[in-house]
Amino acid sequence: MDKNNSFFKQNFLKQPMMSNTFFALLPILICGVYFYGLKVLLLFIVTMIFGLLTEYLFAKLLKQKVSQALFVSVILYVLTLPPDIPIWISVVGIVFGITFSKMLFGGFGKNVFNPAITSRAFIYISFGPYLTSKWYKPFINFPAGFLKYKVDTISSATPLKEILSNGSSFKLDLNLIINFLFGNKSGSIGEGFIILILIIGLFLMYKKYASRQIVLSGFLSFIIFSSILYFAGKSPNPIYMVLTGGWFFGLLFMMTDPVTSATTKTGKIIYGSLYSILTIIIRIFGIWTEGAMFAILISNTFAPFIDYLVKEAGSKNK
Repeated sequence: MDKNNSFFKQNFLKQPMMSNTFFALLPILICGVYFYGLKVLLLFIVTMIFGLLTEYLFAKLLKQKVSQALFVSVILYVLTLPPDIPIWISVVGIVFGITFSKMLFGGFGKNVFNPAITSRAFIYISFGPYLTSKWYKPFINFPAGFLKYKVDTISSATPLKEILSNGSSFKLDLNLIINFLFGNKSGSIGEGFIILILIIGLFLMYKKYASRQIVLSGFLSFIIFSSILYFAGKSPNPIYMVLTGGWFFGLLFMMTDPVTSATTKTGKIIYGSLYSILTIIIRIFGIWTEGAMFAILISNTFAPFIDYLVKEAGSKNK
């Protein structure tokens, strides 16, 4: 027992916030297994092994310890993937993300880009058909995916793609909204169960692991901007825009990453708003159905500059 404790002390940073965040996200992973089968669990385990190995090797080279933030990065990354993605592609993504968005910047706390979304962006660009061509309808009736390896019923498209193709003419449907809230829709492994995502997000904000300024400004900006476009006839109903795609998941769990987000109070408000506005612009006017992934990376890029401008404005007002 002492040897095990000694090993972890010597090789892992003690980061209670990160370890608690990881455990808070586990229910979403369990729901992913329920909806899409035991392959999700295998995907997570294999990806975690290679993510750990990658950071461990670089940590040794840099004479550092492995950060517990790695566990959060891996689980978030897996939750953004399609349920039937080849496992080897997931491994390529996490190795790339940990290497090029984190360790080559100097390790934990020095990276500019969120490792989880960088990993996904890389495989999205490199292996696009595996991430965009096939989507699957989730298992619903218990025990659902707990006793099956993977889903096999193909869905023609994600709800977001169908809704965007119909624009403002897509009418509100209470049954459809309920399905969206409880995960009965095709999409990435972790984006479906909106109610659970909201509960965990509120918990993280209560524990002050997630910035309230980023979340609230991001949410209000999304509602206001999408409503303006909706009444202008350019966007689907804002309710559908919130409940489909990965924007909500990204807002609560990736934009609030303390390392890659803005740090000043005003900066956090601008940062959260920027993410939501960019997501809507890319969704409505871009060639990609889902804008959240690129919006996160763009927001990461501007975070230091936003803080700089806020501090400069503050110093001039003194």
